[in-house]
Amino acid sequence: MPSLAERPTLAPDRPLSHAHVWKRAFTAAWLLLAEGKADPEQLADRATELYPDHRMRDPAEVAREEFETEQ
Repeated sequence: MPSLAERPTLAPDRPLSHAHVWKRAFTAAWLLLAEGKADPEQLADRATELYPDHRMRDPAEVAREEFETEQ
């Protein structure tokens, strides 16, 4: 795990929450699967919906499952 100094932050003294990091990873994974042809804002909304039930899972895996369901 990166040190506190290496973790991305919204404010210099506050690291990103697990939820924020998970949602960003989900969105990034989906965009890769869709070759950039997806609306990041809609993906962020979907990540927000999925996070409570899937927060302990790999967001890239969840994105892959969701992407395959949409196809």
